Amino acid sequence: MTLLLFPLSSRTGKVRHVAEKLMQRNGVEAVHYWKATVRTLAEHMIRVGYPDDEADRQLREFHDAVLAELCRLQAVLRPNHGDAA
Repeated sequence: MTLLLFPLSSRTGKVRHVAEKLMQRNGVEAVHYWKATVRTLAEHMIRVGYPDDEADRQLREFHDAVLAELCRLQAVLRPNHGDAA
């Protein structure tokens, strides 16, 4: 049996939601939110039958997608941040 699910990193709504929630948190609160999110995703993937290596790969790609979205949100909030005066 082959299991095919939509890749986590391509779930744009989920990626945006997590990035927005992380933007609203700081320090330990953000770390706890991130760890809880990853734990929930990992548990779901294991429950539906993902092999460990595939679940790890998917979670790494999800991390990268959330990080890219955080960078995008930062650029939107501070469009001229970092420009030379």
